[in-house]
Amino acid sequence: MSEAGRITDSECDKVMKQFHDNSLIAYSEAFKSFSMESNRVDTFYSDRLANEADLKELWKVVKLVLTLSRGQATVERGFSSNKEVMVENIAQHSLVAQRVICDRVHSVGGVLNVAFSKELLLSAASARQRYHAVLNENKRENVATRRSERKRSLLEEISTLKEKKRRLESDFETLKRSARDYAEKAESSGKLTLIAKSNGMRRTARGERRTD
Repeated sequence: MSEAGRITDSECDKVMKQFHDNSLIAYSEAFKSFSMESNRVDTFYSDRLANEADLKELWKVVKLVLTLSRGQATVERGFSSNKEVMVENIAQHSLVAQRVICDRVHSVGGVLNVAFSKELLLSAASARQRYHAVLNENKRENVATRRSERKRSLLEEISTLKEKKRRLESDFETLKRSARDYAEKAESSGKLTLIAKSNGMRRTARGERRTD
């Protein structure tokens, strides 16, 4: 686990120390009398490690170990169950809900062994109401998303126009300065070609200003 980056080296040292610590001796009889037929492994370790501050690193490793698959059979059965309940365009939460139902039915040994409690009946009775509530919530989220996208698009367009305006104003000022420089040179040197260049730049600058 240390090499895989699941725990740090310092945590690894603490786990080894906590695993051999004398505080676990108090549960030695409970470990000996543990029965797979009447107890759950995760519940057993949670009751003894989860609330122990001195064993929190060990509890972290135990939780990681408990999530490991003991083989491929369970995973393959899960894929088979997915194939049975999946239909076209099924939503993710619908698939998860159907898998939860299938797992529950399988865990109690069949449909006939499912206990129809008061909570289950109330939940089934209000399913349609919850369905419409989810549809309305999704509709509100879609409307909010479209508004946000339109606002972002407008802001991007405004930003583009501002940048274009800034470039045009910069070009306009550059042309004005160049025209003024050529006019001053023409005045000092008496060259008419410089006057022509100055006038050309002034006309271009006026064109830039009209475009702006």
